[in-house]
Amino acid sequence: MKIYFHYDLDSHDLLSSLVLNQFIFEKKYELFTNKFPNNFFINNKDKYPAYGEGHTVYYKLEEELQQNIKTLKNNEIEARIYDKYFDLIIYLNPDINRLLSNKNLYFFNKLEKIYGRDEILIIDGHDHQDVNIKLAKKTRYFKRELTEKYKTYCEPISFSFPSYYSQTNKKEVPNILKDNIYNFKKNKKYNILAPNDPRFTNSYIFKEEEKYYEQYSRSLFATTTRKGGWDCLRHYEILRNNCLPFFPNIEKKPKLTMANYPVKLQKKVNSFFEKFILHYDTYFIEYNNLNRQFNHHILNKTGLRKVPSDSYFDKYENLLSEFIDWFNEYGYSSNYSHKLKL
Repeated sequence: MKIYFHYDLDSHDLLSSLVLNQFIFEKKYELFTNKFPNNFFINNKDKYPAYGEGHTVYYKLEEELQQNIKTLKNNEIEARIYDKYFDLIIYLNPDINRLLSNKNLYFFNKLEKIYGRDEILIIDGHDHQDVNIKLAKKTRYFKRELTEKYKTYCEPISFSFPSYYSQTNKKEVPNILKDNIYNFKKNKKYNILAPNDPRFTNSYIFKEEEKYYEQYSRSLFATTTRKGGWDCLRHYEILRNNCLPFFPNIEKKPKLTMANYPVKLQKKVNSFFEKFILHYDTYFIEYNNLNRQFNHHILNKTGLRKVPSDSYFDKYENLLSEFIDWFNEYGYSSNYSHKLKL
C-alpha cells in the first residue's frame, strides 16, 4: 500500500507525529510526504527542535528508518495524485482555513474527483472542537476533541504512548510500585503525588526525559487535567510509568473525546485519591485551589499523620492493575493502523 502524508502546516503536531512515527516504525507501507519529519530520528536530536523538549514522541527512531519515507516535491505529488499512484491520502493536522483557501480548494476539488471519500483521511489533532462539515462530508475525518455535535461526520481518535518507544529506547521504564510502597513505609521520601502538576506552570521543572518519567514512576499518583483540550499525552505518560492518574472533573469530558478512556475507573481512582489524601494529610487542604503554592503538592510520608494501612495499598495495587490492563489494550500507538482501518 502506498500512502501519502500531507502536512499543511510547517510544524508537526503531537497526534500527527504519533501516527506517522508509528507507520515509519512498522515498515508495513510505502510512505511519502511533502515535509520530511527530521525530528523523529535519534541522529537529528541536536539539529531540529521539537515540542515539549521532544519528550516521548520525538528523536526515538533509528537513523536507518529514514529510508522508510520519501519526500516528494509539489510537482511530483500532483503528478502522482492525478495518476492515482497513491492508495491513500492522509492530511495531518490541517489548517482548515488554509486548506479551503482558493488555491488549495482547487487542488482539493481535483483530488476528490480522483479519490473516493474512504481514500482521503484527515487527522485533526487541534485542541478546539470545531469541524468544517463540508470537508468532513468529503473525507474520513478523525477528530481528537470530538463532540456529539459532529458525530455524524467524524470519527474519534486519541493520543497514545508510542509503541516504538520501548523498542528504540535503551532504558526500559521500571515498575517500582513495590519499592514505592516498601520505602514509603520505611520513611523514605517517595511522593504520594508527583511534582509535575499541569495546573501550575512552576511545576514544569523537568528538562530531561528520564527525570520527567522518574518523578511519575516514584509517585503513587500524578495529576492530569484538561488544558487546551481534554486529550493529552500526559495521561498516557503517567500510566506508562506505572502511576495512577488523578484527573479532576473527568465526568465532564465529552463522550466522544478520548472515547475509549475508562471514565468509571478514573472516577474510582479520583475518589480513592481524595480519601487517601484528605483523611491522612495534615496540610493538603483544598487540592483544587489553584492559588496554592507548588510545594504544597509535593507530598511524602512526612506530610501524613500516620502511614496508611495495608488495605489502602492493596486497593491501590488493584486499581493500578486494572488501569494498566486498559492501557495495554488501548493506550499504545500500535492501534492506529486498526483505528484507521488499513
